[in-house]
Amino acid sequence: MNPHGIPYLRFIVPFIVGLALGAWREIPLPGLDWGLMAGAALGAVLAVQKFAYRYRWVFGAYTHLLLVGFGYFHMVGYNELRQPEHFSSKIQDCHYFLGTVYEAPSKGAKMKIPVHVEAIGFSPDSLQRVTGNLMLFLDITPATDSIHYGDRLGFQATARPTEPPKNPYAFDYGRYLHFQNMHHQAFVKPDSLLRLSVGNGWLLWEKAYESRERLLSLLQKYFPSTDEYAVASALLVGYTDDLSDDLRTAYAETGSMHALAVSGTHIGMLYVGLMFLIGRLRLRGKKGRLLEMALVLAAIWAFTFLTGATASVLRASVMFSVYMLGKA
Repeated sequence: MNPHGIPYLRFIVPFIVGLALGAWREIPLPGLDWGLMAGAALGAVLAVQKFAYRYRWVFGAYTHLLLVGFGYFHMVGYNELRQPEHFSSKIQDCHYFLGTVYEAPSKGAKMKIPVHVEAIGFSPDSLQRVTGNLMLFLDITPATDSIHYGDRLGFQATARPTEPPKNPYAFDYGRYLHFQNMHHQAFVKPDSLLRLSVGNGWLLWEKAYESRERLLSLLQKYFPSTDEYAVASALLVGYTDDLSDDLRTAYAETGSMHALAVSGTHIGMLYVGLMFLIGRLRLRGKKGRLLEMALVLAAIWAFTFLTGATASVLRASVMFSVYMLGKA
């Protein structure tokens, strides 16, 4: 592989190194943001200067070091605990929360609802504006099952920091939440929660989640068996909440658990199938290629929309979109 053919690799590798350093050891460095901006300005000045050939490596090394710094700053600055308005400084005295559901809730033994906290207080009349993300755990009831993305909730709870597992070899759910920029969780009783309003999220995401719910209802109609519906919804939509523990174990033991997550493989199969079908139309010329690209991109993003635009599908769709635009 010739690195000169993929110049972006030279920039992305040091940036990833900076991200890894930030994930390994988060040490806030005062003034790092201003230092990086000044460094970037100096780099822009150096870029137009002429240096002796034997010193050509200096600018490259400087740029790489700067990118490592930007990666580190992004990782450390991304941590919401470093924001002065974060609710973590008030949770000892405050148990009344106001927040908005910012992702689709998921179901398992408990219902998990990610909430962006907007206000907190020791009583409903003493709410103060704050910021931060909180994972709510609730018993599954008809009332809690109707909670959707964009709902604004008022609830009473005790928020606690996520803790590492007692078994050091077990999956560290707290660390997983940490990388989702979520550092606290709360167990809420259904009668301590009130839905105040709906439709407070982005309209595009609301429509994506609604499309997925309609598709899941359609699958449930044609797959009346619980296990059949669970597998079909996982394979076609990437929705795994209804998979039983036995099914998860069976797929995990056969090494095929990845097939139940809609990702690049599914988008790739869709792309190949669409290219085969559109190829039968025998589109010719530049206009034909543009029409072919438009049809494939429309189908890929329609599928992304139907699956609820999950992170794995979004990544794959963006990659195939860039690939197709590069071919056009």
